[in-house]
Amino acid sequence: MAKLFWVAVILLAGVYGWGYASLNESAAIHFLNDMETMTANGDAQGLCDLLTDDMQVSILDHTSGKDQVTTGGKAVACEQIRSTAPAMALLKATIEVQREKLKVQRTLLKPWTMDVSYTEKRHTNVQRAGIELNTESEDKLTLIRTFSGVKIKYLASEAWLAD
Repeated sequence: MAKLFWVAVILLAGVYGWGYASLNESAAIHFLNDMETMTANGDAQGLCDLLTDDMQVSILDHTSGKDQVTTGGKAVACEQIRSTAPAMALLKATIEVQREKLKVQRTLLKPWTMDVSYTEKRHTNVQRAGIELNTESEDKLTLIRTFSGVKIKYLASEAWLAD
């Protein structure tokens, strides 16, 4: 009975330890950079695959002169991704991203979950359309470690034009 107890303790420590060790600030930065690469390549399906089935999205975009609000779940997020990501690759857009004030929060009771917040400054140059755009946003994500990799469970963003 004691051996079974210690095996259970070791397995539980391994599960908690792996989730806790694999979700850290450097993992968050790597995840966000991979998303940028997928966006630049127009990989809409790859981006949608990064979302959990029960994810929630809340985006307030002030960059177009008319506020655009996007709220909902994975279907809404994927619809928006499918309408914008391929255009970025087709129009040969280059994107420079600078993230500041990156903050990672974890709790002991959810070792496979990480809350990430940051300010993002983005310079987008759409070569084929002759458009340059500078934006800034405040972003919040909840990332979870699944058996198939890190995924987004929650995304909130407010973006506006920057100088």
